[in-house]
Amino acid sequence: MLLLLLPLYELIETFAQRREANRKADYTLLLRNAIENVEAGNIESLIKQGADAHVLVTSGKAPFNSALQVAAFKGDFSLVRSLVEEAQVNLNGKGGTYGITALQAAICSKQYKIMRFLLQRNARFLWGNAPQINIRMSTELFLGIEVVWCTHIAQV
Repeated sequence: MLLLLLPLYELIETFAQRREANRKADYTLLLRNAIENVEAGNIESLIKQGADAHVLVTSGKAPFNSALQVAAFKGDFSLVRSLVEEAQVNLNGKGGTYGITALQAAICSKQYKIMRFLLQRNARFLWGNAPQINIRMSTELFLGIEVVWCTHIAQV
């Protein structure tokens, strides 16, 4: 009798694992849509429900390609902190329509608290394929960059 129950237990366990994997895949797909539509409010709840915080949108149509970029642009400090400290997402990942980092997204929307947080964790300002530009904590410099570089991005 025990020999019959063991395969049944394994079958139930396999089914549960598949169901969990499918649930995470569904939430990750919803997370991709939230990133494409720049919906920071939905991102945190989807990640808490099991979506992959590291997912990248590669459609080429989205202004941003990561949850961190959207959170930085929208000014969601608690989500930025959670993504950086808990999920340990790539701090310097570039992407989206403009090929920017989370730091650049924060600069464009004047999210100074997020800029400071990202810089304290060694975030980089990557300009296209140019070498790394070192930025010091200077509001004037941020405003100068914002005026020259971010005018068209802020309309997202």
